[in-house]
This record gives sequence, structure tokens and C-alpha cells, in this order.
Amino acid sequence: MKWAYQNLLLAGLLLGLLAGCNWTQIVAFRAQMCAVAEYTSWEAESGERIFVFRAPLLTMGDLNQFGIYPELIDQRKAVLRYHRVDLPPGTPGEYDIHLRFTEGRLTGLVFPQPLRDGLGQDNITGLFAMIGGGDAAGAGINPMPKQQLIAAGLFAGTVETLGREVVVELEPLDPRNRPIHLKMEEGRQADYYSNFYLNLKRRPSG
Repeated sequence: MKWAYQNLLLAGLLLGLLAGCNWTQIVAFRAQMCAVAEYTSWEAESGERIFVFRAPLLTMGDLNQFGIYPELIDQRKAVLRYHRVDLPPGTPGEYDIHLRFTEGRLTGLVFPQPLRDGLGQDNITGLFAMIGGGDAAGAGINPMPKQQLIAAGLFAGTVETLGREVVVELEPLDPRNRPIHLKMEEGRQADYYSNFYLNLKRRPSG
């Protein structure tokens, strides 16, 4: 079951890339993500944790071709604005993903703190590794303790009150961008989520 869900995750991640027409960049980016430990790292900057691309490759034009449309703030910064659906009461609904550019190429991503701490840095790296292929070193998501998701503010309640299945659903403020739907299900351990399903498909209009 776990591998079936990992394959669904891989399909969801590739969906955004395969929507583009620049196959040269798709192939080059996938090759980098196949060696994710070599081409990415987590670094601290001004109190933020940044997922860094060590050999910047993608331009804003490439992202647009992949169906990703960040809002440009200046030459070095852009943002993908998302709103969390069905979020815990009393928590902010903004789940913006900030992008960093150097000389026109994407050099880093800053994820919303609840998402980064809830999923864990290693698991986010594992998602990017899956773009390189299901057999890439480090690809996939490790089981997540429910307590970790609660402590990060991703969900409210206690380990005992979280259900067998939970969902993180993010809606883009710019309708050109894809929604993010991540479903997590229990496996053999009741206090962990071990099966994952990622859906990046746009919903039919109307």
C-alpha cells in the first residue's frame, strides 16, 4: 500500500512539470532532483529556513511553462499565494510559498512554517527527489508522527482526536496556479500517518 501511495505522489508531482512544453528544462531539472542531496540543501537566512537549489536552473519563464505563476515582488523575490481550506480554528489562513531568484534563476523556496515543520524538511526534500523518479536516492515520504503535525500547528487537537485520515488543502489566490491537496492516512501505527496521496489537478470550472 505504501508504494502505491508513493507512486501517486510521484504522479502528482510530475503533473505540474509535464504540463510545460520546455522538455529540455524538464529533463535537466529531473536529473538534478534525481541527485537531490547534491543539488539542494536547507539553509538558514535571516531566521528563515530556505530550501536551496545549489545549481540554479529554472527561470520565471520556465515556471510559467510548467503552469506555475508566482507574483513577482522584485527581481529577487516572488510569491505563490495560497489559502488553507478547513484550517484549525484561530490560525492564519495564508500559506504563501516564497521564491528566491539570483540572476533570473530560482535559487530557493521558503515554505509556510506549519507545512515545513509539520511535514519535516527531510520529507519535503523527499518530495523533490520524487520528481527525479521513484528510485532516486531519498525519494518518498517517511511516516509522520501525528504529534509532529499538531506541534507545528498543521492540525488542532490531540493524537487521540486526529482521525485515520487528514487532508491539507491549499487553494491558490491566482486561479492559474494549481491547488494542492495532500491526504494522509494511517498505516499500521495509529499515532502515525504512513500513506500519502498528492493531487495537483485543477478542478473543473463552474
